[in-house]
Amino acid sequence: MSDKQQLGQIVALAESGEIAKAFQSISGYIQAYRDDEEAVKIYQKLKKQVYQTNLEKVKESIDSVKFMWKQKRYKDLLHLYLKLREYAPNYKPLQKLIQKAYKAAQKDELSKRDSIGKQIVETVDAYIKNKKYSEALQFLENTIMQDPNNPLLQKLLLETKHKIIDQKLAHNKSKLKKSAATESYDFIKKLYELEPNYYKTQQLYAEQYYKLKDYYKNQKFIFEKEAKKQITILFNTKEFEKALQASQELIRTNLQSKTAKKFIPKIQKEIDKENFKKAYAKIST
Repeated sequence: MSDKQQLGQIVALAESGEIAKAFQSISGYIQAYRDDEEAVKIYQKLKKQVYQTNLEKVKESIDSVKFMWKQKRYKDLLHLYLKLREYAPNYKPLQKLIQKAYKAAQKDELSKRDSIGKQIVETVDAYIKNKKYSEALQFLENTIMQDPNNPLLQKLLLETKHKIIDQKLAHNKSKLKKSAATESYDFIKKLYELEPNYYKTQQLYAEQYYKLKDYYKNQKFIFEKEAKKQITILFNTKEFEKALQASQELIRTNLQSKTAKKFIPKIQKEIDKENFKKAYAKIST
């Protein structure tokens, strides 16, 4: 088949209404015959006709999905408009609809997120109000697992921890004043571990740490004082074995105990004397 015959068939195909097929054929033809001016003219003409045909279909499609705006199906509309853009990329009304659908979908998404956020806050507040702190935290952690990159949920978790700490401190204020240093320290330590970066827990934890340190220091002094009395009585009543045992227990508790260091050599000396007397008595009989 000659080039002219092939070109004639393409023209005949276009005249019969097969515009898409004719355009496909002429596109292939000019790849082989780029210098054929007549073919280039036919190509340009068919290209315009194809675009016009596509444009009409795009307009029809746009009209057919107008009802979706009332249904607020913004994401579906955006998806359809983007597909239609492939057929009419320069159609300005379609470009405007794409922008409109995008903004509406974005606004709708934010509205839904705000609504869900309010429900989450209400649920958490209800747990805290009823002192169900573990349930509140568990609920939030499970929610975050479903949307781990949501900064609002991370912020809510932090705020919830602060609320729990504040509420626990308020409810136990008088109890903390009356509690022993060890109990107060354990209570504050748990709050600190819940949220180490909260300035309140940092401050209270530091305070309780030094109070506990002073408490043990004081307890050591009291223990040392009582042990000294006991050891002295045992020594004076010549209960040397018991005095030695008490001194050894004291030095295990406090390696730097002055009382133990003072009495152990004295007690050992008395025990040695008694043992010598017992041994001498056996030899003499």
